Amino acid sequence: MATRMCAAAFGALLVLGGCGGGGGSSSQGGTTSGLSYLPLDANDRWLYTRSANGVPDGSDLVSVAGTQTVGGQNATVLQTTDLATSSNSSSLISQQSGGYWQYPTSNADYLTQQVGPIELIRLPVIVGDSFVQVDKTIDSGVDLDGDGRPEPLAIHAVVSVVSLAETVTTAAGRFANCLHMNTAATETLQYTSGVRATANISENDWYAPDVGLVRTSVSVSSGAGVSVTSEDVSQYRTAKSAKAHRPRAGWELAVRNPRLRPERRGRRKPPPPRCRSKIRVCRDSCRRARSMADRARAAFQRGGERLLQRGMRFGADECPQF
Repeated sequence: MATRMCAAAFGALLVLGGCGGGGGSSSQGGTTSGLSYLPLDANDRWLYTRSANGVPDGSDLVSVAGTQTVGGQNATVLQTTDLATSSNSSSLISQQSGGYWQYPTSNADYLTQQVGPIELIRLPVIVGDSFVQVDKTIDSGVDLDGDGRPEPLAIHAVVSVVSLAETVTTAAGRFANCLHMNTAATETLQYTSGVRATANISENDWYAPDVGLVRTSVSVSSGAGVSVTSEDVSQYRTAKSAKAHRPRAGWELAVRNPRLRPERRGRRKPPPPRCRSKIRVCRDSCRRARSMADRARAAFQRGGERLLQRGMRFGADECPQF
């Protein structure tokens, strides 16, 4: 989410010597407070497919891995596994009365720890609302000009609620009434020699009710050019989702879905009530047809036996010709 955006922009700054522009947002009317845009129940998990500049770039499995207390708040541990490299990273998400917050873990990278806690979603969600997510100058931890001092990195990020009624379609299905949030950020790396390098970031996130994050797109503009990365949910399972996406073969092994236990795989789902009467009529008709066929077959056999006995009794010359 926001930490990936920050890392992507900082990576662009490392190859810069110039400066760039800015970002923006838009709005439509609406408000909501009773939906869960970021479900965090036990065993919830999402599979995302990544792309970089339109080229497939692997998959990430995000799963709820337990709970933890941080800053006096109960937080949910979200573990992200890169399925190509099997590398793991984690973050802490805390649902508070005012919204959702993300906290860095003890093993988070240096930049994420320097940024500290950030607000992801403010509740209640109101279209047109915006808030400052980050506004601080941190130690970048790198010395680019070789003077023995690490360069400071200034970060300013503003989150805006764009819409509550957008529809997003991914490999996992069609999601209506999605929350669309835009984060416009500027990162400025100040060299101690006086040179500045600036990157402008625009991140768009779409959250489906009771499903969670279904799509994210990050555009980074700097002196080195423009790069676009995105992630789409391809499979998921959440306890709050009324109609969870049925995983395909292979996903079951990855997530250990209890809905697809071996003893239930061959079991048929019962038909809906409105179809049961039609099925009963068809079944009765089939039974009557089978019964009539059986009776006709038995009568034919009996008639053949009588004709055979008659031929044997009268002799071959007197046997009726067919």
